[in-house]
Amino acid sequence: MRLILIRHAEREHLPLIPDNAQVLTPTGQHAAHALGKYLARLKLPPTTPIFSSDYARALQTAQLLNQNLTQPLAIQTLTCLRPENSDSISQILELMQVHSHNLYLLLVGHQPELEQLGLHLTGRPLPLKKAEAVCLEIKDTNNWSGKVEWKHHAR
Repeated sequence: MRLILIRHAEREHLPLIPDNAQVLTPTGQHAAHALGKYLARLKLPPTTPIFSSDYARALQTAQLLNQNLTQPLAIQTLTCLRPENSDSISQILELMQVHSHNLYLLLVGHQPELEQLGLHLTGRPLPLKKAEAVCLEIKDTNNWSGKVEWKHHAR
């Protein structure tokens, strides 16, 4: 299995809008499209799931990158991908178990949660910039350990 962790693209910082409703800036939208074009090269199978935080900036990133894939994939929102979810790693590991038959699994979320998940799976921190993806090759599904296969920052 290959797990692709994707940090949301650049968002607006509007003081009157709640954090979970902040949308992408035009630069962030461009980067999300560019990330989708990069991911299109993988020719992801049509059964590949995309799971996203339900925060607007993450969901919008998932939707825009999905528009640029060879064929659109199903996007589902998950509260365990929200920022500051203290139980996110165990919930994501359960999700990975359910989808372990998939060749790829895409997760769109936030820092520091994605970095912590990367640390748990690889044993080293994996800081992600906005609109950056890292692909982890998960070879051991008993211990959920893997290694970084590639990293890409869309601009």
